[in-house]
Amino acid sequence: MNQEGEIINMQTKLEPEKPDSNNKNNLSFWQKIKNIFSKIKNFFKGLYYRTKNYFLHTYKYVSQQNKTKAVRRQLVVWTASGILGIFLVIIIVFGIGIYRFNWQDGFTNKLVKYIPYPAAVSGSSWITVYEFRQEYNLVENFHESEGTKIEDIESIKNLVMNQLIEQHILKNEASKYGISVSDEEVNEQYDKLIETNGGEDQVVKTLKDVYGISKYQFKEMIGKQLLISKMMSDLPLKVKAQHIFFKDASAKGDSKIKANAERILKAIKEKPESFDGNAKKYSQDKNTKDKKGDLGWIATGQVVVCSKNSPEFDEAMLNMAVGDVELLKSKCGWHILKINEKEGWISKTYTKWLEEQKAKTKVWKFIK
Repeated sequence: MNQEGEIINMQTKLEPEKPDSNNKNNLSFWQKIKNIFSKIKNFFKGLYYRTKNYFLHTYKYVSQQNKTKAVRRQLVVWTASGILGIFLVIIIVFGIGIYRFNWQDGFTNKLVKYIPYPAAVSGSSWITVYEFRQEYNLVENFHESEGTKIEDIESIKNLVMNQLIEQHILKNEASKYGISVSDEEVNEQYDKLIETNGGEDQVVKTLKDVYGISKYQFKEMIGKQLLISKMMSDLPLKVKAQHIFFKDASAKGDSKIKANAERILKAIKEKPESFDGNAKKYSQDKNTKDKKGDLGWIATGQVVVCSKNSPEFDEAMLNMAVGDVELLKSKCGWHILKINEKEGWISKTYTKWLEEQKAKTKVWKFIK
């Protein structure tokens, strides 16, 4: 019997017996209650131990699994850290070799092809060491094929770097204006070149022997040149125009000649379709008179009147809209100018615009 039962029995023995006929029944009742609670206690006790053992087993299993995963995870982290560390050491060591000692061995040249060491930063563009060396090698290979030697290496390197900076500036600006060169345009230009230079085999051989490049690198060069040509052609503001010219060499302008030009201008504005006929009838420009005064496409900064640049035309081109007809004075006379079409974005010459872009672009050079 358990300890509690023994205590109850001892208490029972110490108590005097009572002449109660229901005592036996009462003891049986409490015994039943005790047994019920004992069973409940044992049930929860067993449940506790079973639950405890389950969680302990699960914890050990999970801990073992997590320990294995943790070890694996740690190994992966250590391995990745080791590889990254080695990679960073390689980058640093070869970076010092490239920038400080100008390493150009075979392994270094392969490395710079895949690791973009910066040779210069132009605005938001990154000119890589590989890109710089490729361009410089073109010049070097050409001199070797000709049996000559580069006298001033630093000047050539500076020239190559400036050309790359200019190309990157143009590439960035071209994207702003939506100007691009397609693969079809490059291939078309390449096909023309091989047709006029003895066929593709001959061209490829020349590229390899003289410049040390492949046809694919050559096509990249063609693309760059085509982009420059497009920028020069498409960026400056230009108009397709007609004019009726009245010769007047006086500085202030002859009032009678001006009055006649104003009279014809008024007639044209009243009847726009009469411009062509009036140009044939009244214009004193022999080169355009029979062509209805057609000037073709003329670009800002490139208008020449009487063998001189004409800023009056430039200003008119900038301010006039398509369809406008106005009278303006040049150094050699009066012009009734009509704008038929208008294209372009910049109201200055391409050369001046490019110089402005280069001047305002921040450049950091790391290779000299």
